[in-house]
Amino acid sequence: MGHFDPSGSRPNHLDSTGHVQYPHAPDPFISVISPSFRHRRYLPSTLASVARQTFTNFEHIVIDGGSTDGTVEYLKQCENLRWVSEPDSGYVDAFHKGLAMAEGTWIMQCCISDGLLVQDWFQRFVDAVAARPDVSLVWGLPRFLGQGGSLGPVVYDDLFLDGQERDFRQDFLAWLTRGFVLPEGNLLVRKDVLEACFPDSEQCSSRPIDPWLEFNTRFRRAGFVTLGLPVVANYGREHADSNTARELRDGKWMIMRDTYNRQVAHARHRHLGLGRPKAFRAPNGRVVTSVSYTAWERLGGMVIAGSDVLARRLRPVLSHLGEPTLSRLRRARSSLVRITQLNPSEPHS
Repeated sequence: MGHFDPSGSRPNHLDSTGHVQYPHAPDPFISVISPSFRHRRYLPSTLASVARQTFTNFEHIVIDGGSTDGTVEYLKQCENLRWVSEPDSGYVDAFHKGLAMAEGTWIMQCCISDGLLVQDWFQRFVDAVAARPDVSLVWGLPRFLGQGGSLGPVVYDDLFLDGQERDFRQDFLAWLTRGFVLPEGNLLVRKDVLEACFPDSEQCSSRPIDPWLEFNTRFRRAGFVTLGLPVVANYGREHADSNTARELRDGKWMIMRDTYNRQVAHARHRHLGLGRPKAFRAPNGRVVTSVSYTAWERLGGMVIAGSDVLARRLRPVLSHLGEPTLSRLRRARSSLVRITQLNPSEPHS
């Protein structure tokens, strides 16, 4: 676990006052949307991490909720940056404002406080989708950044056992078995697909759902194709005033996660329990393939899912076990995941 300085950016992207200078993108292929509220202290590192991308055909949109901490003053001095600062009803409202402003074909969300870890993330994405018109979403690996500036372990690295691109069939299987959540801090998704799957403020306030967990459920049910790249692409900063931290403190996060888990369990019963085939679609809705998972994958997936449910219910008991025992349990689970992933899915005609 190393120390990370998120403010380190190439000098040619900063002016004499330290403000970020952006490449000009008159016809953006990618739109980056950054919701923000009272996060002036994080602006330089987040904006610089996006500005230093080697692929420059993108626009960056900051949607600020009317901050009075110096955010507006900073944004006024950033060139080629689209932004608005006005009161809103929260994150979902802000994100939809950014989505309405976005002119790109592909959308990436990067909250102010988070950032990209590699300068060629956009270029790798462009290279990957160039020959894949069936793909609606590309994702990479995330890391957490602690408040002290230390990067935590890479998340989801066990999904890339062979270092190759992640097949969408196995992505869907990971969702069925472990509720795999696509990393919202680095994913790039087609705008039309995002608009179809992302909930609005009214939907999020009428029942206990997290917007990105709900997006995952709708995206998976629709059967859009994903592509995972073995690239550690972004960091998500842990801080006390983040939405997730507040939701954890007031107990909302566990309620929203339980709602998500029930949705995943319903799909798991359909495709693993009953063995129903899954249709996968191109962005225009055309079915490109239909997949039936093997008996081995179905059995292994149900065992993995069952063990995860049991672990959640026994969390108070497991917390008292010694680290050697917990390590053995984690190794056993990882071995089961590895075995099931080595068996390819069967195309269904």
